[in-house]
Amino acid sequence: MLCQKCSIRIEPDSDATPAHFIADLDERLRSMTASSSSENKRIHDLLRSSEDEFKACQLRIALLAKRCNTLKAHMRRAQSLLAPIRRLPNELLVEVFQWLLTSKESALDGQVFRVEPLNFMRVCKRWWSLALTTTRLWAFVTLALLVPSSCTNNVIADRANAFKHYLSRSNSFPLKVSLLAHGQDHSGDPQVKELYLHSRRWRSLKVSLLDNTAIPTVDQLPSLETLEIIQCRGSHLPIISSFLQSSPKLRNLSLLNIPDQVVSAVPWGQIADLEVFQRTCLAVFSGEGRCNSLVNLRIHNADDYPNPFRHGIKPQNISTLRHFTISFKGFSNSTRQALQPRHDPNYGVLRDLLSFLTLPTLHTLEFVFESTLHDRGMTTPPLALISKLSDLLRRSGCPLATLIFDNVTFTAEQVLLLLRQTPSLADLVIREPMAPTPKPTIATSDVADCSTRPCPSPMPIITTDFLRALCVPETPDPFASSISSSDSIIVPKLQRLTLKVQGSSFDDASFVDMVRSRWLPGTVRDYGLAGLEQLAVVDIQVVGRRVDKQIWKRLDCVKASGVNLRLLDEDSIVAKQG
Repeated sequence: MLCQKCSIRIEPDSDATPAHFIADLDERLRSMTASSSSENKRIHDLLRSSEDEFKACQLRIALLAKRCNTLKAHMRRAQSLLAPIRRLPNELLVEVFQWLLTSKESALDGQVFRVEPLNFMRVCKRWWSLALTTTRLWAFVTLALLVPSSCTNNVIADRANAFKHYLSRSNSFPLKVSLLAHGQDHSGDPQVKELYLHSRRWRSLKVSLLDNTAIPTVDQLPSLETLEIIQCRGSHLPIISSFLQSSPKLRNLSLLNIPDQVVSAVPWGQIADLEVFQRTCLAVFSGEGRCNSLVNLRIHNADDYPNPFRHGIKPQNISTLRHFTISFKGFSNSTRQALQPRHDPNYGVLRDLLSFLTLPTLHTLEFVFESTLHDRGMTTPPLALISKLSDLLRRSGCPLATLIFDNVTFTAEQVLLLLRQTPSLADLVIREPMAPTPKPTIATSDVADCSTRPCPSPMPIITTDFLRALCVPETPDPFASSISSSDSIIVPKLQRLTLKVQGSSFDDASFVDMVRSRWLPGTVRDYGLAGLEQLAVVDIQVVGRRVDKQIWKRLDCVKASGVNLRLLDEDSIVAKQG
């Protein structure tokens, strides 16, 4: 066998003992008889021969290892030819690139010029040429203006030219701009000047101004539709005001860590979508009529520490609002343990706000826990907050159609209280919070032992009592004189149900009974409960275990009738992985 790299002959392995080995070596080692001079010379010759063969074996091993590495490299490269993404047409491939850019913004750093997300251009010639010729891929711009380094004028000029070249590739395509300024006055920065030359193309702007930094004001932003103010100070009010007052098409606004003065500069008549922190919303709702044009409202950090400087919240009747989202940030485990025994932390501001809101056209209400940190979790909202939400729904008389609980620690009783106020509900989504993955810790005993810290599961929402409460009572004889009313049934209009549940606490039988109770055969549909809708879509994920197939067989008749029932459990996950 010859090596394909160096053509050295590689002999096949053999189990036979080589001729230069001493045949009776073991017997002679047990004997104390000294060897003769001629025998000693022969042994020296045999050792030299063995050493030569040993080196030859090492060389063969090295050659084989090199050959293995070469084969691995060739196999890995050849496998790329089978990648499914190679079969995608350019139109779909551009959409993939677009998703990549929107999920991770471009990074044009003021200190070190780089375009991180466009690294995909280096994959192959096709991707390179496709990215270069697709102008919208160059419309994502992030400029970070930090404390200046000791750069020469030539380096600064090179960065400005590179930035100008980057912007030129987008041609006239609308820009999505992220601007971070920190440390000093950046009004004279050549990259800022270049970016402002394209201000008429800004469609989206995210701005964060730290410390006492400064950037130029803007006279005209005719294309700006979305403005997100991450952070600023009172000294930045002229800059922020220029953004707000120069944008006749501004519709989407995010106000996060901002001073109250910024609220007065907002052209509220234009704003349809609003995102605010809990503290900021106090300033927003202290004025009458500011939110009369809102269609979507999202309150972040609804469980944040209350602002000691309370504003007088004014009653707000927002007749245009369709989508209301309340987002919670949670607390670390140690903070929750300290806060929960004393009081329900920081829901007072949200309770005050809900007391003054009337939303007669609300269509979707959503509760979300957004934190991605491992050790953060929600405290259970107090009953007083749920009562305020219930009062809001009752006071508004809104035709609420969609209700979403996403990873929040509401109790089953609290959710049922809200469901009783939503007879028009057609779409219910409940995703229970799951226990975090245990962190490995080192035991403090004499012997180091890798153990896991216990992670208690959050209280489930989808309990047996909850499922029984959603069951429709047995339908009376359809030909009887008195037909039951759907007034006493919780969410009689429910048509779509989406659940993600903890397998350890989920009751299969009660769930199957609930679904069957809301499946209406023909005679019941014709003569049964007035105003009761049939479930059309049921989507459920059971986390952590397999369901009881025998119990779920009772739903075969429901699926056969056309109800779209999709189950995802451990069996389904294993099948997908296989």
